[in-house]
Amino acid sequence: MFGFSCRLIVCSWLIISAVATAQDGRPEVVLIRGGAGYWPGVSALSQELSDHGFSPRVIMGVTHSIHARSIADQYLAGQRSGPVTIIGYSSGADYACRMSRLLGERGVPVSTLVLIESTLGTAVPNNVDYCVNIYESRPATDWIPAFRGVPVQATNSQTNLLNLDSRANGDLQWMTEYNHFTVVSNSQSHVMLRNLLQLRQSQQSQPASSESLLPPPPAPESVVPQTALSTSYQTAPKGRLRTLFHPSQTAY
Repeated sequence: MFGFSCRLIVCSWLIISAVATAQDGRPEVVLIRGGAGYWPGVSALSQELSDHGFSPRVIMGVTHSIHARSIADQYLAGQRSGPVTIIGYSSGADYACRMSRLLGERGVPVSTLVLIESTLGTAVPNNVDYCVNIYESRPATDWIPAFRGVPVQATNSQTNLLNLDSRANGDLQWMTEYNHFTVVSNSQSHVMLRNLLQLRQSQQSQPASSESLLPPPPAPESVVPQTALSTSYQTAPKGRLRTLFHPSQTAY
């Protein structure tokens, strides 16, 4: 009886947390933990995002369908109209793709999908507008389908997809100092993710450009510090893509 009561309490908590949304109008960001709830530093990241105008919601991967159902119900009922942003780490990145697919089945678009060290390389569903997949290739161990990061593919050619291998990208070389288990635990990665979301927010409030994935850097007075942005570019089929993921050494 006690065990049943505990399970009932846990299920009730999951349902309540699933229907809870930001009531202050701030853009919501869903953060999906890795296997067994692993994501060192997610509380600090959540606080970083909250301090800069976002409303983060941290969830377990196994509850992704509950949260997808909640978001879709609210979206279809006209109770939310803002962009859907999802960030997933490790196996949570694969759950993020699955959650996006469930939203797509209900007709809900996902504006921004950020994958960090995607373990299985689950395909990005066709309702995703923009996806960046950040990982480090490790040739010696990438054949093992665990504790790794691999590139992903998009099922929709219109999805802006950017696979960023920190080993091959100069702007992300600092990430190679960490491994699969620690890459998201440092303040540099938190600032990088915050920068990305702020620039995506800026892009969505301006006329879209078919030639660039991300907008030019904002004015110095903007909420995104100029010292936290890279000025290098790389050539890609969809145009010149800004590789801005090089946060300053002074994070927060």
